[in-house]
Amino acid sequence: MKVRPITEEDLPLLAKFTVEDPWHRDAPTLENMSGACTVEDDQGVVFFVFLEQVARVHVQFGGDRDRIRETLGNAFREISQTCKEEGYTEMIYQSESPLLIKFLQKYGFQPMKDEYSVRLDV
Repeated sequence: MKVRPITEEDLPLLAKFTVEDPWHRDAPTLENMSGACTVEDDQGVVFFVFLEQVARVHVQFGGDRDRIRETLGNAFREISQTCKEEGYTEMIYQSESPLLIKFLQKYGFQPMKDEYSVRLDV
C-alpha cells in the first residue's frame, strides 16, 4: 500500500470514481481541501482521501449567564474569523444544552448528519 498526494494525472480517475459512487457524488472537491491524497495498492489507485482543517470547539462556562449571553455571539464571530484566517474550513461544537444549541444556531451552527469522528490525541 502507498499513500501519495493527488496529481493532475489523477483527476480523470477521480472524476470517474465520483460519477460511479452513488454515496459520495457530492464529495468535496480538490479546490476546497487543505490536503488530498491517493491510496494505491500494487494494481494502482484504490481510492482518494480529502482532508479538511476542522476546529473542534470546547468551551467551559462560568456561572454568570447574563455575561455569557452578552459576550458569546461576539466571541464566536471573532474566533470564527481567526479560524478562517488560519485556514480552518469548519468549526464543530458538541453540546447537549437545548438553550446553548438554540443560541449557537443563530450564529450558523447546524446539526450534523452522517458524520463520524475519531480522536487523534497526541
